Amino acid sequence: NQNLFDHITTLGPSYAGSQRSGALTLSIVEGVEQLETYFGQYLPQLLISFFTPILIFIFVAFYFFKNKLEKWLVSIIIHGSIDFSDRSGYKLIQGQCGKITTLL
Repeated sequence: NQNLFDHITTLGPSYAGSQRSGALTLSIVEGVEQLETYFGQYLPQLLISFFTPILIFIFVAFYFFKNKLEKWLVSIIIHGSIDFSDRSGYKLIQGQCGKITTLL
């Protein structure tokens, strides 16, 4: 407040015109209080409305990345176990077919 009042007094009496210094000081104080209200209420809402979509995107991206990674790992394990069982089953069948052909 003092800085604003000092600035107005340096501008001189022609700036203040016919206003009284008390009225001028009162308008300065009211202006500062309105700025405090603005910065105290509206600016936090602006920041919240700016950062909320970004934070939601980060959360969803992390959640889905984790979900996709888990599904990818499970599919690799499943396909690997199927491949392993197919190979071992193929070898078992080949051995049994060889025994059957020797019996015939």
